[in-house]
Amino acid sequence: MKKGDMLEKLRRSGRAELLLLAAVFAVLLLCNMKTPMIADDYAYCFSFADGQRVDSLGDILASMAAHRLWMNGRVIAHFLVQLFLMLPPPVFDIVNSAVFAAALYLTASLARKKGERDVLLLLGCFCLLWIYTPAFGQVFLWLDGAVNYLWSVLFSLLMLKAYVGKFMDDRELPKAWGWLFPVLCFAVGAFCEPSATGTIFCCALLLALGRILYKQRLSPLLLLSLAAAFAGFLYMVLAPGEVNNKSATLTISGVSYGFVNSMELYRQLWPLLLIYLALAFAAWHLKLDPRRQLLALSFILASIAGVFVLSFAGYAEPRSACYGCFMAVAASAVLFPAILESRFQPAALFALTAALAATLYWGAVGVQDICESCAQQERNEALILEALESGEKDAAVGPVYFATKYSAGCGLSYISQDPSDWNNVYMAEYYGLDSLRLV
Repeated sequence: MKKGDMLEKLRRSGRAELLLLAAVFAVLLLCNMKTPMIADDYAYCFSFADGQRVDSLGDILASMAAHRLWMNGRVIAHFLVQLFLMLPPPVFDIVNSAVFAAALYLTASLARKKGERDVLLLLGCFCLLWIYTPAFGQVFLWLDGAVNYLWSVLFSLLMLKAYVGKFMDDRELPKAWGWLFPVLCFAVGAFCEPSATGTIFCCALLLALGRILYKQRLSPLLLLSLAAAFAGFLYMVLAPGEVNNKSATLTISGVSYGFVNSMELYRQLWPLLLIYLALAFAAWHLKLDPRRQLLALSFILASIAGVFVLSFAGYAEPRSACYGCFMAVAASAVLFPAILESRFQPAALFALTAALAATLYWGAVGVQDICESCAQQERNEALILEALESGEKDAAVGPVYFATKYSAGCGLSYISQDPSDWNNVYMAEYYGLDSLRLV
């Protein structure tokens, strides 16, 4: 068998694709199991309505009503956060690992035809996400962060898949979705600001391009679903808590600061932007299907929109660029298969090999850091439980060192020497202590 035939057989192997997804799931499951609760996780164990421990669905509903009134409008995401904090930790570990694998699969398959497989593309997407996702541990492993950012990406990709199918193949949404699709789209709009903004923008752009350039008939269901997503977005951003908390920042100086901060966030993604530009130049040189080039450009614009909407946010952390990262990877994924089948194949394979080598290196570094920081947190938990068994109500624990972005605690507040800090207060209350401090 010729070398080219072997490569093509590997790319299209359904078994190889399944094995790769299983390996990804296993790695993420290990990382999730080695990521204890931290920071906001302890706070969300308690109701925003009365401050009591959440232990029923009714408690969560009351808590989210108060959350929308005083905090912000992400009640769908934080409902799920409080729900999973009620359940045994392994439940979230398994579900979250499956969500990552599903989001990875959807990112690689957005522009693929039904039934088509490409293992090398899937591997490339995983490598780019592992290497370049800002605040990796916060968006993929930390319970509160993962539900807000990773899960919002998954739901957004499910919505976007329908609009991509319409734009690329003039394919209507299967009737099996029925009225469930507008409900999903409402949830996408109400889930998280970056993903909602980028997805609504991208879906509207694809509908407009299909109508103007390719005379496609506008689908009533897709139009209704887009409106539902926008309604969900308004439901989120017009929440009383959201409006009150953002009012002080919606000034010229506040928005200017936010814009500069958004530029800094997107600067973290510059390698992904360079990869896209290189692939886009090759695609233009090869005279690749203009529709595919437009799709990739739409994804890049959605990536930019999902980050720069944070100009209007009161604050934005590196984890907020998660959606922008996924869409930048998706833009390259749209173009990569055609480049791999062209005269640029040697360069594409070299780049993929380099990305795999970097992933293996940073994978070893990241997993080691996750395991070491987990051991330190478990040591502190043992000290807390020992104090409780001794009848003490005040405890002191040692510091935990998070060395890389792969640990969820990197960039988050752990606990401090001041027992009155909010992290100390909620963690102490979680364990039934009067106070907790760092020694």
